[in-house]
Amino acid sequence: MKLVNLQRYVPEDLFLGEGIQYFIDENGNDWFKSLPEFNKKYTLAIENETGIIRSISEEADRIYPLNLSVIDIDELPSGCNILGDWIYTEEGIKRREYSLHEMIIQAQQRKSDLLMTANNRISPLQDAVDLDIVTEEEKRSLITWKTYRVLLSRLDPGTAPDIDWPQPPQ
Repeated sequence: MKLVNLQRYVPEDLFLGEGIQYFIDENGNDWFKSLPEFNKKYTLAIENETGIIRSISEEADRIYPLNLSVIDIDELPSGCNILGDWIYTEEGIKRREYSLHEMIIQAQQRKSDLLMTANNRISPLQDAVDLDIVTEEEKRSLITWKTYRVLLSRLDPGTAPDIDWPQPPQ
């Protein structure tokens, strides 16, 4: 079963009552009336243009299909998730291949997250130095974290995916 590009609508006969969000696909199929036809093990909600999998359920009625297409299948590849890493095509489910632009954005986000972690670790250590209450272990840790932060700051996300990420201090 496949429903394509589900949108909200108001049927003439509110067959499930008021206060319900009704959905219809581009071929005129009502979501709720079609639910019994989803009889395979898994139901997927996918982006219409890209096929990116955004929801997976063993119960079709658990899917919120607004602006998505919905399909049912019997098997999922190992590791399949709804984080944007997998796509559905007519040939089946496969890992998503990210564009260079997407990989650069991911690298920028990763760099930002790692720098924030380093800053959070450095801040109290630097406070201990500033207050002249630092221990020898804290001094070593501060130098290690600052070195890591400098190495991170030198990375160019524009070179993704070929980035040699430094290892964070233990």
